Amino acid sequence: MTNARLLIAFAAIEFVLFPIPIVTLFWKDQIGMSLTDIMTLQAAFGLAVALFQFPSGYFADRVGY
Repeated sequence: MTNARLLIAFAAIEFVLFPIPIVTLFWKDQIGMSLTDIMTLQAAFGLAVALFQFPSGYFADRVGY
């Protein structure tokens, strides 16, 4: 059970943190967002991913092929 938890934690961190430098520069320079706005959006996205990852996986296992 410990290995599964470590794998889940690693996958979540890798998925959420990988595009941050690229997206932050684009939103700051091209769209004109403040760093506070950018970090708030990224935190909300990370929270949504964490909340819906397991229910959507369960649903896919039940309905999918």
